[in-house]
Amino acid sequence: KVNLLLELAYDLKNNNPERAIELCKEGLALAKNENFSNGIAQGHFVMAQIEYKTGAYQNALDNYSESLKILIQLSSLQPKNEENKLSLARCYSGIGNIHYFKGDYEKALSFYIKSLKIYEATGNKFGIAAASMGLGNIYMAQNNLDMALDYYFKSLSIRRVVDRQDPKDMKNKQAMGGVY
Repeated sequence: KVNLLLELAYDLKNNNPERAIELCKEGLALAKNENFSNGIAQGHFVMAQIEYKTGAYQNALDNYSESLKILIQLSSLQPKNEENKLSLARCYSGIGNIHYFKGDYEKALSFYIKSLKIYEATGNKFGIAAASMGLGNIYMAQNNLDMALDYYFKSLSIRRVVDRQDPKDMKNKQAMGGVY
């Protein structure tokens, strides 16, 4: 039931954030009541995603941090668990996004790099492409155009191999055009 509530909350985050928050709180409370660590971590992650979408960046950062603490613990207990590693990478990316939008590029850079390393270690192509795009955006904001282009090209080349119909292809091309 926890996973179902959190999935529904995640799906509603864009169209009905108020309802998404209610469902997420319900799922998180149930996970805590059952001492379901993965559910608690996922609940904080989903809440962070909702808060990020609504512009409540500090609350999102707090929830990402709570999720991250639990995921680090779970990863140390289950070092071969691929899903925990990917959840960690997504959490690092989320924290990186917040720091990027707050203009703290150095912090954003460190979190995107952590995310990228995990995605590379697990071979997650979509994650590598997304983290590379994020790194390109940071380097672009810092006016480090050569590094920005390197990461934009890396992201684009992966997206083209993985999914030729990826709509984010256009975002890569637009970002690269901004460099020129």
